[in-house]
Amino acid sequence: MTFLDEFNTAIEALKQSFPMLLYITGFTWAIFFLNIAMKRSLFALGIIPRHILGIPGIIFSPFLHGNFNHLLTNSIFFLGMGGLLVSQGQTVFIISSIWITIISGVMVWLFARPACHIGASALIIGYWSFILVRAYFGFSYIDVIAAIIGMYYFGVHLTASLLSMEKGVSFEGHFAGLIAGALVGYFYPELVLLLNILAPNLSELIQLHSMAIQPSFTLLF
Repeated sequence: MTFLDEFNTAIEALKQSFPMLLYITGFTWAIFFLNIAMKRSLFALGIIPRHILGIPGIIFSPFLHGNFNHLLTNSIFFLGMGGLLVSQGQTVFIISSIWITIISGVMVWLFARPACHIGASALIIGYWSFILVRAYFGFSYIDVIAAIIGMYYFGVHLTASLLSMEKGVSFEGHFAGLIAGALVGYFYPELVLLLNILAPNLSELIQLHSMAIQPSFTLLF
C-alpha cells in the first residue's frame, strides 16, 4: 500500500470512528456528574492495590475522575491520542484499549501504593507508547506520522506526567500505562490471537462493529 493509500484510509477511519471517541468521552462526563450526585461513592470502583474490592477497578477506573480539571485534561488528551490511534483502524483502537486497560490496571493493583487509583491517564499514556513502539518498528507510514504528531502536541505534557511526584498523582498508573502500551504495541498480533482464544465472541463483535460504522483511601489520579 502506498503512502497516499494509507493516508486516505487513515482519514476515512478517523472520520468514521471519531464519533465513537465523543460517545466514550460523553459517557465519562456523565459518570463524573453521576458520581457527584451519589456523593462520590463511585470512587469505590477505583483500583485499590492488593485488595479484592479493588479488582473491578482494573476495568472501571478509567471512567472515574477526581475533579473537573482532571476530567477536562484527560478528555482533551483522550480525544487527541485516541484520534491518532483510531486513524489506524477501529479494531486496532478497541483491541489496544482493552489490553492497555487490563495490563496497566493489573500492574497498578499489584505494585502501586495503597490508595484509590482512578482516571484515564494510564490508558492515554498507553496510547502514546503504543503509537511510538509501532512507529519504531515501522509498521506503516501512518504509525510514524501519528508518532510525530503525538510527540509534537502531547509529548511534553505526557512526559511531565510521568515524572510528576506531586501529591495526589498516581505516577504508578502513568508508568503502568507507558509499559502496557509498549507491550501491546510490540506484541499486538499475538494479543489479537490471544483475545480470539479468550473471548472469541467479543472479537467477532469488534469486527462486526468496525464494519458496521465504518471506601477510605487516598485518592490518586
